[in-house]
Amino acid sequence: LNAELGLLLYDSLVKYDNEFETVNCLASDITFEEKVYTVSIRDAVFSDGTKLTSKDVLYSYNLAKDSTRYSSFFYEVSSVDAPDDAHIVFTLNCADPYFANLLTFPIIKEGSDQLKNEDNVELAPIGSGRFVFDSKNAVLTKNTNHFFGNGNIEKITLINAPDSESMVHYVEIG
Repeated sequence: LNAELGLLLYDSLVKYDNEFETVNCLASDITFEEKVYTVSIRDAVFSDGTKLTSKDVLYSYNLAKDSTRYSSFFYEVSSVDAPDDAHIVFTLNCADPYFANLLTFPIIKEGSDQLKNEDNVELAPIGSGRFVFDSKNAVLTKNTNHFFGNGNIEKITLINAPDSESMVHYVEIG
């Protein structure tokens, strides 16, 4: 369930529409030739107002490739390079016209996964998604810096549902 919440906090290079077609998200353009995919990064900022760059994408890729959720996506990647702030280049071991479909890993601000509060408690990494996590109040608040603009939902209040039975109960009681 928290992975699903992550989709509200962190954008990816691509996402899927209702017909499961790939749609650019933080990527403004993706080109490929043989074994090389070049991704142009959209002009976007993180929820804290800092500019998103290819270094952030490279940092996020390195975290994703070492995670259990995304590691299998990148078995055919031989190298990744950020030649400038606006592009990231994936070189594959063999040509794959569908590789762009795998660029769904969350993009976070470089190093923000190491941030802690004054009590030395880890903070949620900084993302560019539609919402920002407020850990003190257990709410998601609208990210006013989101590149697609602002939606109508200002705040989502979160509750702790330790298991699926609790979640069903909470929904039933409203």
